[in-house]
Amino acid sequence: MNFKEGSQAAEATEQELLNPYGKYLFQFAANHNMTVSEAAKHPTVQARYEYFCKTGA
Repeated sequence: MNFKEGSQAAEATEQELLNPYGKYLFQFAANHNMTVSEAAKHPTVQARYEYFCKTGA
């Protein structure tokens, strides 16, 4: 399925496919006006990834 970026359907689909870390990553990037790859390099996001790997949450 192809949804127009920013549409409610695209956002709903994105949320269903992302694990908790992915949701955190995208929200962090949006909140800090960064690209997703920039956000992934941030120490706070990296710590969240480590937490996700250990707990699955």
